[in-house]
Amino acid sequence: MSTAILEKSWRAADVDPELETLGIANDGWVLPEPEWATGQTTTQDMNSSTDSNVVTKTDVIASPIVSPPVRKDDLVIRPAEKRITLLQQWECIVSRVMGDCVECEMHDLTDESRSVEQAEVYLDEFSHFDRALLQEGAVFYWSIGHETSSTGQVRRYSELRVRRMPRLSQLRKREISREAEHLSELLKSK
Repeated sequence: MSTAILEKSWRAADVDPELETLGIANDGWVLPEPEWATGQTTTQDMNSSTDSNVVTKTDVIASPIVSPPVRKDDLVIRPAEKRITLLQQWECIVSRVMGDCVECEMHDLTDESRSVEQAEVYLDEFSHFDRALLQEGAVFYWSIGHETSSTGQVRRYSELRVRRMPRLSQLRKREISREAEHLSELLKSK
């Protein structure tokens, strides 16, 4: 089997540098990128002495499937299906996980002058994949607001997103311990 792959940039200028259709210059058109299709061609060679000896050869051929050009004026850009208006956002630090609740300290990111608050959040509010990350010291963000659909329907919006941090290597943990001991000794000496 042999495979032939053709690569070419498909722009209006490549097709015809003088392209003008219905009074629109070639920069008024968009030519979609070609999709590559693979087809198989089969040929049979027969030996003239006997009919039982049939040799089949199959080649894989790649050829572009090019969509017709589209006028830029005809392109439709759809508006977003929903818009979110953020009302409040907190950075939360997990104090402990007990049963089906997560106790946390909430630091207001919308108004940082506010004091730290305490809260309990049901474990069911978190994504199934995030629950394993919830342990003492873990950080998650809680955002609330309004979600407005393209039809104007307004709904309450709440999202809990757990921050993912890479695990510390043993080497890095030892370095942090050494730095902490060094700082502790400096504070004792003063």
